[in-house]
Amino acid sequence: MISSTIEVLVNPDGMIQTLLRAAIVGGLSHPAIVSVRLIYWFAEEFVPLLIGRHRGNGSSERILLYGAGRRCQFFLKERNFFDSRSSDEREIVGLIDDDPSLHLRRVYGYKVLGAQRDMPELVRKHHVSGIIITAILSLESEIVVRRFAREHRVGLSEWRFEEKKTTSVGVRSCKWLKKDKRGQ
Repeated sequence: MISSTIEVLVNPDGMIQTLLRAAIVGGLSHPAIVSVRLIYWFAEEFVPLLIGRHRGNGSSERILLYGAGRRCQFFLKERNFFDSRSSDEREIVGLIDDDPSLHLRRVYGYKVLGAQRDMPELVRKHHVSGIIITAILSLESEIVVRRFAREHRVGLSEWRFEEKKTTSVGVRSCKWLKKDKRGQ
């Protein structure tokens, strides 16, 4: 736009031609940008579903993921995109989340099947043998999920990503590590 403005200031007679050129370039570039975003969204959401990386071998553990937010997305990205083997052989049957706006939507190809109140039906219907918590739950929700898992003999684990401070021989210039040691 700046170059078009300068061109109009230098050559006022060519203003119509400059504006026409800007409209054509803008009109052609916008659909291209939208197309690239749609392709990326399709790849992110449906490629894992289409290539079946999340499918087990029939005798694998069938699991539900509790939480369909950012942590779940990170879990699924790590599982589907970075580890092409999905070596744990667990089959994700779907997601559960307490946010009603997410119900029946897809997150990286996996359907959000319901909420906490739907767990008994989902576990029975899909023959679920494990739940992985991929959300930060309130204490009340965590107690309910733990009790449910214990009563229904369903495995329960929580996926986290976290930073762990480690020490290494010869590391002396790391100020935050020294500060942490003094603070403990």
